[in-house]
Amino acid sequence: FHLAPTLQFVSPGRRRAMWGSARALGMKHISPQQPGRSAGATTTASWIRQRHSPQGTTLFPEPRPTRSKTLHRRAAFNSDRSDLVEFLREDLDHLFDDQGIDVRAYDDRVLFRDPITSYNTIQGYVSNIKFLRTIFRPKFTLHNIKQTGEDEISFRWTMDMVVAGIDRELVFTGTSKLGVNPRTNRFCSHIDTWDAVRNQEYFSLEAFVHMLGQLTVQRSEALRGEVLLKRDAYEVVQRDGRVVAVPVGGDAPGSPWKAALDRDGLQFRVASDR
Repeated sequence: FHLAPTLQFVSPGRRRAMWGSARALGMKHISPQQPGRSAGATTTASWIRQRHSPQGTTLFPEPRPTRSKTLHRRAAFNSDRSDLVEFLREDLDHLFDDQGIDVRAYDDRVLFRDPITSYNTIQGYVSNIKFLRTIFRPKFTLHNIKQTGEDEISFRWTMDMVVAGIDRELVFTGTSKLGVNPRTNRFCSHIDTWDAVRNQEYFSLEAFVHMLGQLTVQRSEALRGEVLLKRDAYEVVQRDGRVVAVPVGGDAPGSPWKAALDRDGLQFRVASDR
């Protein structure tokens, strides 16, 4: 039969003859009154596309292929943020240098929060970075970074900050979660959590006391090395090609640091072990 641009009346007898020819060609009859569509509809539409579509013209848009759940593994996330992951990997290198972070990657209204700091604009976030550069000699170390949600990127870090003039050093380890605004493809939130405290909500008195406690004592030489994990009672440090656990404040009798290590389910060589 021929696809015509106008409607034509087809008698019942002629319609039966047409469908008889179609069945002979392997097409399955689908009644126009049938509310649902079956596999025969796809067969019919495919046959029409093959025989009655002008060269280079599609009369019927091809349906999107359906992936079998058993034969194909879906991507972890529908939205791919690998471009922003690689951007952050490079941009964080400039967190505390003269170049600074690229503010164009952030919405004007961006929520920044850690246990003792909170800002709602990119200007406040940048001002906080400048403040840290003024008071401390900060060093930021990125350990790993990856996409952890549809619109979320997370990374592990260590912050080492030396207080100028008083020979004191603050060390924090933690995780940052950055939210991505799907409409602008820019960051709209930045939430930090610290490994050493339980109360992460702003304003955390526990976190504030933890920070002041580091200011009151000089950091022990036993804690030298790259800090991978800082808890209140112990630190996990990488040095001389080894990863060791070191108690904060010494291994005095009754010290809770080994119990804390066991509670966290971590097994490391103790720094004092041979």
